[in-house]
Amino acid sequence: MKKFCLIVLILSTFVYAGPGEVSADKIIDQINSGKRVQYSNQKIVGDLDLTELKNMRRVNSSGRHEEYLSEVDVSIHFKDCTFEDDLIAYKYVNGEYDSYITDFRKKVTFENCRFQGDATFKHSDFAEKVVFTGCKFYNECNFKHSNFDETGDFSKNVFENEANFKHADFKESANFIEARFKNEANFKHTNFSDHGNFVKAEFHGEGNFKHADFSARAIFKNAVFHEEANFKHANFSELADFTNCVIDGFTNFEHTDFSDNLKLDGTQFNGDIDADHAHIDGDSFTKYLLENR
Repeated sequence: MKKFCLIVLILSTFVYAGPGEVSADKIIDQINSGKRVQYSNQKIVGDLDLTELKNMRRVNSSGRHEEYLSEVDVSIHFKDCTFEDDLIAYKYVNGEYDSYITDFRKKVTFENCRFQGDATFKHSDFAEKVVFTGCKFYNECNFKHSNFDETGDFSKNVFENEANFKHADFKESANFIEARFKNEANFKHTNFSDHGNFVKAEFHGEGNFKHADFSARAIFKNAVFHEEANFKHANFSELADFTNCVIDGFTNFEHTDFSDNLKLDGTQFNGDIDADHAHIDGDSFTKYLLENR
């Protein structure tokens, strides 16, 4: 009976124990040793700085500016983890003259993680699939100038601060299904070579797609823009689906180019619309609205 009670006590302790802690330095050591990184239900303590790995090398030198590159050559998988401090894959040092960049050669996965510090992946190249799903970013989330060679999945994320994907390049599909942008969603000059999926996305700040290039399908079906929806100078080469989309603020379609495959069924424009010099397959956008709404 005593042995049975002891076993039950041990099992209970195992089941109900809280998440453990992993130091950022331990993760860096794993990467430098070529070991796959995989953690679940852990608290990551300390800045996870991926910019000065063992394989770091100088890739550019121009005057006072030095540029260094580190490469993560192992797959990374975090599930239900909390990052207490910054996750750094890009930084400036030396009075912002020197830049440190990190590229990722294997699959990168973050599922249901919480980022309490900054998450900075500026200028990073991702060679394989990138998954950030069900995550919450409390501070800066920066993928400016990043390149995604395979699918980038950012579905069901919550971005409390600016989500910066300015000048990012998605060579395959980019998924932001049911993402919630509490601040600006910055996709200015972003290139979507494959389809961009924003179904049921919610924009509480400006949805900034100024100069964005959608080479394939752009799906904003059932998306909600609480403030400005800015598509000034954006280009839609194929389907642009705004079915049942709600735009409470200003809609900026100035100089926007659409193909003849535009869907506005059930779209609610609750604010003003600027469609000066906008075109549907070379024809007037205003004419299209008059004929189809």
